[in-house]
Amino acid sequence: MKITYTKYLTAAITLGTLAITGCGGGGGSSSSQPGTSSENFSANKILSSGEHQILAAKIRSNSMKTLVAWKTLTSTDYSYLYKAEKEDGVWHYPSGSNDYLERYKDAFPFLSWFDTEIHISMNGTGNAIIVNNMIRKLKNTNSLVSRISVTQYKDHEWKPGFFIDPYGGQAVFPSVAMDQNNNAIITWTGSADNNTLDFNNVNPYKAMYINGIWNVPVDNNDHIGLDGGGKVGFFTTVNYRNNNAFITWFQQEDNTTSAPMRLYESDYSHGTFSFWIKPKKDESLSKNVMLHMPFSLPVKTAMDDQGNKLIVWLASDMNEIMHLYTAEYCNNMWHTPHSQQDHIDNTYTKAPITGDFPLTDIAANGNGFSIVTWSQYDNDGKHIYARRYYLDNCTSVLSDSDTALNHGTDGKSDSPHVAVNNNNEGALIWVQEYQNKKRLYLATYENDNWHIPAPSQYIGGKDHNVSEIGLDIAINDNGEITTVWTEYSDSNHSTLYMKELQLNY
Repeated sequence: MKITYTKYLTAAITLGTLAITGCGGGGGSSSSQPGTSSENFSANKILSSGEHQILAAKIRSNSMKTLVAWKTLTSTDYSYLYKAEKEDGVWHYPSGSNDYLERYKDAFPFLSWFDTEIHISMNGTGNAIIVNNMIRKLKNTNSLVSRISVTQYKDHEWKPGFFIDPYGGQAVFPSVAMDQNNNAIITWTGSADNNTLDFNNVNPYKAMYINGIWNVPVDNNDHIGLDGGGKVGFFTTVNYRNNNAFITWFQQEDNTTSAPMRLYESDYSHGTFSFWIKPKKDESLSKNVMLHMPFSLPVKTAMDDQGNKLIVWLASDMNEIMHLYTAEYCNNMWHTPHSQQDHIDNTYTKAPITGDFPLTDIAANGNGFSIVTWSQYDNDGKHIYARRYYLDNCTSVLSDSDTALNHGTDGKSDSPHVAVNNNNEGALIWVQEYQNKKRLYLATYENDNWHIPAPSQYIGGKDHNVSEIGLDIAINDNGEITTVWTEYSDSNHSTLYMKELQLNY
């Protein structure tokens, strides 16, 4: 089910007794091109053959391992979680359709809106955690419940999956982050009502894996929301590096219907996990930017090894036009927007962000180098933009002067995804219409230059349209790029592809 974000979001899904309700400096740029795919790209690897519907896919990579996880929905309404791993240069794929990590019964195929949330965190020791939504039917009833499933790779093996959220509620939209000591934090949004996930009555939650022990909420009232605050937006994010962590979410300042929706963060620094610094109502990162729309959008966050932070979010101005904002934490202080006009997209655009919800993405390394990317309308269509950030001194650099990264194309681009490595190199993919078909494009950043593909130099979508579902990218310190994407022949059948590339191609 595709959700389109326009002026307001109104989603009401009632299946059995499950209901979802919402109310009304440095470096220049280059246009040098990669060569043709037959010369420079590896052959596409099919991870899922197109017999079923792809619900989600994610990929992570480092010097030790590359991990891809994906979910499919079968014609019998079961969702399956699969994974493929590359270790010591060798890929290990599922041996067949029965070689899955987890399987859960889904009552209806169009519950896939929830199932598109799958996240991976992996550290340098080779350990990993996969979290995702699973829709289950309660025993001896017709009721459905959405829960957060966790699958861990530790001690050189994959452990059986389990649910991290308290029983008796609804939980959606998880996020996970892992540190080098194999500790982890998982966040999600949920409600205490087992029958209804109501936008007006949800809270953010967290679970922590510390020194080999899971510390989970004792019940559905054990949430981390703002004390005395009002309703919470759906999406939470978590970042965790080098004994620093922070969680972000949207929440109303109080319980009054007119209270603005604000962006808050809770964190701890070089202390114990039992002591989290919770925000107060007047400590919003977006106190000068009101979110007029009655829903929240996904927040993107990044952090380096020193605890410097970058947060990116979308908000609407007084004319209900969307803009992109950032908050940076460096030198032990926050730098937040001064007003609604203090948004980062105003340098690039001749017409503001509007129309369909423009996706954003962010990636950072431990040294503080980060790339923020987004899709945005300008005067000749929708384009892909990017900005480089240096978290240690809160500075940013325009990516391609005043030009979109996909200049020279037909201006129908969306769904950017970006990854960086510890050498300050990056890879960025997006979906773009070319010759009346949705194609997949790749741009790379290396040696202080962007390398931008020509319209005919796509890496996916030769035979079928590329879908925004199941799209992701990773890059390791050796400059090895791995990307996954979905191509669909119809609404119920899609194929998951993977391609490996190398910087300096």
